[in-house]
Amino acid sequence: MNREIFMVGFFKKIKMRVTKPKAKVFIALDRNVVGLGEELTGTLHVTSEEEFDADEVRVEVKCWSRTKNLVHTKEGWEEKETTQILWSTKERVCGRLHLTPRYKEEFPFKVKIPHYAPPTSLEPDRRIRWEAKGVIAVKKRPDVTTKSIGVEVVRWTTPTVTAPPLTTKEAQTPSIQAVKPIPTNCTRCGAPLDVTREDVIITCRYCGNTIVVATREEIKKHSMIENKLHPQEAVDIAKEYMDKGVLRRGVAEKAQITGVRLRYIPFWIFPAYAETYYTGRRGLGVSELREIKHAVTDERKKGWVKLGKVLKAAAELAIEGYVAYERGPTFRRISRTISRQYDWTVLARRAVLSDVKYYEVPLERKIPFDPGRIPSDAEFFNTELNEEEAKDKVKAEVEIKQRELVSEEVDTIETCHTRVRVGEGELLHAPVWFVHYKLGERDYAVAVDGSTGKVLGGGRPLIKLI
Repeated sequence: MNREIFMVGFFKKIKMRVTKPKAKVFIALDRNVVGLGEELTGTLHVTSEEEFDADEVRVEVKCWSRTKNLVHTKEGWEEKETTQILWSTKERVCGRLHLTPRYKEEFPFKVKIPHYAPPTSLEPDRRIRWEAKGVIAVKKRPDVTTKSIGVEVVRWTTPTVTAPPLTTKEAQTPSIQAVKPIPTNCTRCGAPLDVTREDVIITCRYCGNTIVVATREEIKKHSMIENKLHPQEAVDIAKEYMDKGVLRRGVAEKAQITGVRLRYIPFWIFPAYAETYYTGRRGLGVSELREIKHAVTDERKKGWVKLGKVLKAAAELAIEGYVAYERGPTFRRISRTISRQYDWTVLARRAVLSDVKYYEVPLERKIPFDPGRIPSDAEFFNTELNEEEAKDKVKAEVEIKQRELVSEEVDTIETCHTRVRVGEGELLHAPVWFVHYKLGERDYAVAVDGSTGKVLGGGRPLIKLI
């Protein structure tokens, strides 16, 4: 009899662990359209048909992007989608709460939408969505949540003000032309310009004059990296990259080089300072595993730095595992602030160059822009991303980086708030060699830094093709 009672109680506990409480939470927004820098306000409606204790009631807001990119695989070029969380927050509206049958309550909330975050976008190649949902957090049981509802976040523009009729004297004053035609000649030396509709900043290949197409404003901070490689040196580096890996030895011998091109690619460089306050729990070893993963995949870190981070995280993981074995699982609550200073680089082209994974600027080799130092046969790319657009991209990428750092410190992130300050941008043109080759029936390309000789990325077969 006692055994039956024990088994009934045991299975009841198991059932409680996997079933949600009989409660509902409904989110109602005061308005579905909100501007950057404004507050998203609304009410969480909570009802219950069961008696239970809740840890908290909160509203979660996140901004995520889904981007379509062309990537080179062993089958050829394929279109793949990548999803990233650009910004998120969890705002508590009520702490610990005891709910009973027929419980009913309303909790107003407000969430500050950061001014630096990207607005909602439904472009075919990159969709940016904002979502909000309500959560009743329950210890040792699944949380009660609402379905995520869409929020349209916009960047408000200054409304057009109708001016009064001009007087005779004012009418004689020449007005400023609102939209200027695309320039076909340099405003400084008169040389012809090669401009496309996507270019927002153009550079004269003869005198180096760099201007904003829309306003003709000159870009003062413009630098470059000088090319140090010959075509054959770029090919040799690319071949060495092809052969990396036990299963790829001999690939370079069978590869047929089909083209070698030097291109000057535009980048924006920004000094950025980020400060992240977070709270979370640690003790299961998940954060160490994340740290190992980030260390291995981080394109910004060099080999020895990666190895050091991996060994450090592995040692911490072993210590936590030993403590858990000796004493049982223990959890620590952590509340800290992470501050970092960055020199962040973003590609100043809208089209993604899949062969360039990341470019680390060799600052010691940066010189003022001089068109005379660019080989005449090199391809020169103008800028498709203006400074403000690039700055928004930097803020979003730095915030993602800060969240990665937080995930290395805790197993479960409870709150995470990041403030990013970005300084004045500098336009930089850097030399990149693109070595195209064919192996079997497939085409590949390897991107090589023309200044340092470092491989920036590129395609190669998984194994040597016989």
